[in-house]
Amino acid sequence: MIRLALLVCLTACVFATAARAAAPAPTTRPNVLFIICDDLTTTAIGCYGNKVCKTPNIDRLASMGVRFEHAYCNWPLCLPSRNSFLAGRRPDAKYSAAGLLRERVPDVEFLPEHFRKNGYFTARVGKLFHTRTVFAGLPIKTLEDPACWDVSEVGGTDIDPCGYSVLFSSIPKGLESHPELQKITVEHELLNKAGQPAYDYWMEMAKLDVSDEQCVDGNIAARITQLMEERSKPSDGKPFFLAAGFRRPHLLWVAPKKYFDLYDWHAMELPREPADDLDDIPKIALTRRAPNMTDEQRKKAIAAYYACVTEADTQVGKLLDAMDRLKLWESTIVLFTSDHGWHLDEHGMWGKVSLFEESARIPLIMVVPGMTRDAQSPRTVEMIDFFPTLCELAGLSLPPKLDGASIAPQLRDPSASRDKPAIAVVRHGKTWGKAVYTERYRYTEWGDDASKGVELYDHANDPKEYTNLAKHPTAEQTAMMKEMKAILDREVHVKDGDVASPSGD
Repeated sequence: MIRLALLVCLTACVFATAARAAAPAPTTRPNVLFIICDDLTTTAIGCYGNKVCKTPNIDRLASMGVRFEHAYCNWPLCLPSRNSFLAGRRPDAKYSAAGLLRERVPDVEFLPEHFRKNGYFTARVGKLFHTRTVFAGLPIKTLEDPACWDVSEVGGTDIDPCGYSVLFSSIPKGLESHPELQKITVEHELLNKAGQPAYDYWMEMAKLDVSDEQCVDGNIAARITQLMEERSKPSDGKPFFLAAGFRRPHLLWVAPKKYFDLYDWHAMELPREPADDLDDIPKIALTRRAPNMTDEQRKKAIAAYYACVTEADTQVGKLLDAMDRLKLWESTIVLFTSDHGWHLDEHGMWGKVSLFEESARIPLIMVVPGMTRDAQSPRTVEMIDFFPTLCELAGLSLPPKLDGASIAPQLRDPSASRDKPAIAVVRHGKTWGKAVYTERYRYTEWGDDASKGVELYDHANDPKEYTNLAKHPTAEQTAMMKEMKAILDREVHVKDGDVASPSGD
């Protein structure tokens, strides 16, 4: 543990020094294209092993750079995850509260804000921090920090102003109140009614007779492409930091019919899991379950999710095509990711807010001019590493209080050593879950002093996390859990009594 702590400290110092020493003139700094999907699990992506869901453009991007096999969010819930990686800091209860994070963490300097202060033109279209649904009123309420952006747009369309497609939901304010939307709806089905539209228990799909550009992600792709064209040869000489915040595959699953036509729900396979899968899992670790869904509804849900993944992938492809056309690859860093994963009935769960792989693990692909192509890195990464990484690659100094460490060494050499685990937290009711992820293991504690449960999974022998080794650990595993517990005690500062107004998503 002393060696690990020393290495992490030395690594952070070296990277910070290198970033400050290597600052080039503004005109030589690279552009940044930051692409983030919403609720996209690695298990639905071709280059991460899915053989059914069609993601040719994400796969194409992976062939051009480095794909990280063990990347994790720091809180598998939209708002705190995004607040955390944009701040470059480990989240606590303040990061999930409604409102702007700056109101509660006044000394924060966000990733795009830092680039803007250092001479970048910054723009976002779509969801980067967070966005409310249209039911919260017009204009659409967002939690985008105004200090971050020169251009800041929701990317909504006439049929979907907020990006959640809630106007197609089966509630009085939804589809039944909008005859104009009924005319373009080819098929519509509520698969699981619970909670409220746009949240994870409420699973609803609609197939539309519309173009991509009439939907939010198509509109976002078109607008980001326009900005790329405008900024490819800027009159002010500023490099760009453009952020495309795609909304799919977040619920509701609403998209052009052509994407649904790619997936026959009859052919979808449900997870095949041991009958005793849940017996050794602490009850507090299980959430977002849908016990009343039929197998038909579950298969339709998976097919609808895949349809929305492919819709998002198509929009990613449009950005890559624009990169080709504008000849930006030699001058632009591209980062592709998601704010967290999403369960598709694994362990009987749907949605996010769990610390299992399907929820906490994220896709991460980076393409950097002059660096490694078509490679995979097995090193463990977390989303708070984005901030120092992009700063180092752009030659920017680091603001204070960042908790991540640059992964630039792994972009140069994907096999380069990295003795740094990933850490995620989540809150179920008033109880915190805290997890450490390494290249092989996940260790999790629930409640203060692990009073409500402990988990340990060996991903080398149990990648689906069916056997909780913490129930009957070997002497070696006991020693390892003690070491991982020490990491949590040092790095995570949350208590079950922490108070914060929840964001709801």
